[in-house]
Amino acid sequence: MRDITLPDGSVVDATQAKYTVDKNGVYNFSVRDYCGNILTYPVEVSNIDHLAPEAEYTVTPDIWTN
Repeated sequence: MRDITLPDGSVVDATQAKYTVDKNGVYNFSVRDYCGNILTYPVEVSNIDHLAPEAEYTVTPDIWTN
């Protein structure tokens, strides 16, 4: 592998690359070998949750104690 083109257009001259996203969607990576062949590799991200956590609780006892 010669290089990897990341979804933001930057090119990494390596066999591995890291890319961080903050939204769900499909992100396309392009991999080029030394002969000039290009493979587009789509990665779907669907597990990013932006909802605040919620929890129900009950205080027992509900008055001050010593």
